[in-house]
Amino acid sequence: MKKRDYLITKNMSLPKLKKELQQMPQQQLIDLLCDMYNKVPAAKDFLELFVSVDIEKLAEKYKKQIARDLKIKFDGSVRDVSARKLIRDLRKMGIDELSIELELFYVEYAFANIEEASYWEAYNYIDGMHKMFYEALEKIEKNNMEEKYNLRISELQRRGGRYGYFV
Repeated sequence: MKKRDYLITKNMSLPKLKKELQQMPQQQLIDLLCDMYNKVPAAKDFLELFVSVDIEKLAEKYKKQIARDLKIKFDGSVRDVSARKLIRDLRKMGIDELSIELELFYVEYAFANIEEASYWEAYNYIDGMHKMFYEALEKIEKNNMEEKYNLRISELQRRGGRYGYFV
């Protein structure tokens, strides 16, 4: 078994992984990153973002997925669990601006669904909306991005205020 295969198949701690990576020649590290890029979608997104720093492009890609998941089906159901899982997984990248964009989009899209369908009581992801909204607010405050998101937050608070939410 090649050392590279050992790194991929062996479950190891972060310090041990760092030690192993430091011992690898540069070309082997490049090969490993290329393999990750080709085989692991989340790694591909992270590496693309790391190289290009194009958060907007990546956010648009995931907004489309969230919109598909939150679209109300003929039976009145949505796949909000799938959308929330996607956002949770992307939060692990540690890129607050991406998380904020997706969390606010989730809330905006959910509001649009709820208002369009006019069935607040039957809607099953109101709790998810609250959590997304307040998690986005925390990141906005932590990163001093109030000015950038002020209009979107105000609009969501206005819309939610009509129903007793986000006030």
